[in-house]
Parts: sequence; structure tokens; C-alpha cells
Amino acid sequence: MTNPAPGATAIPRAPQYAYKGAVTGRTAADQAFDAYIDNISETGAAIQLTNASVITDNALFVSMHIEGLGQFKGDVAGIYDGRFAVEFSGSEVDLDRVRDRLRSLDRKA
Repeated sequence: MTNPAPGATAIPRAPQYAYKGAVTGRTAADQAFDAYIDNISETGAAIQLTNASVITDNALFVSMHIEGLGQFKGDVAGIYDGRFAVEFSGSEVDLDRVRDRLRSLDRKA
């Protein structure tokens, strides 16, 4: 974790887990995409796209199925080198289910 700016409070990062699985999804603009997951936490994931031109905007809403984990929804939090980070929407995702499944992986990234 990086040091926060003076006067700022450090926000602990959720543990990340190495998880390799296929992802199929759809953007809010109804564009389908296929991808692979690089790593995942209870709050989000890093996704490697097979077609980098599909995800073009930060904050774009996505709905996706992650092989072995189920359905997830969230917002694009960053785009870089054919990958994107997604922040899961707590109201759309059962974070307790995700947390339990990730703990069973026991493979921190």
C-alpha cells in the first residue's frame, strides 16, 4: 500500500487472490466482451480483455459472468494495456458469497 497524502486516511486494500477464469460480459452500451480474470478481491477484479476496443470509458457499467464464481456487476475503475479494473457494485453483488468463495481459494496474488 502506498503512503497516503499528509492529512489523508489510509484505506486498507482488500486482499487480492490469483484466480484464472474465463469472463463473458456485456457493457451498458450492450457490447459483448470475452476476457480472462487476472486477479480478484471481494471489491473488484482485474480483467484481461480479448478485444481491447470494447471497454473504452472509465465508470462504464458492466455485467459479467466469471467462470466458477458467478454473476457480477460493477463499474470500470481503470483501463490500461488491454485490461480493465472493475469495482463491484455492493448492491448488485452478494459480497458475502464472494468473500467466502475467495477465502476458499487461499491463493493471494
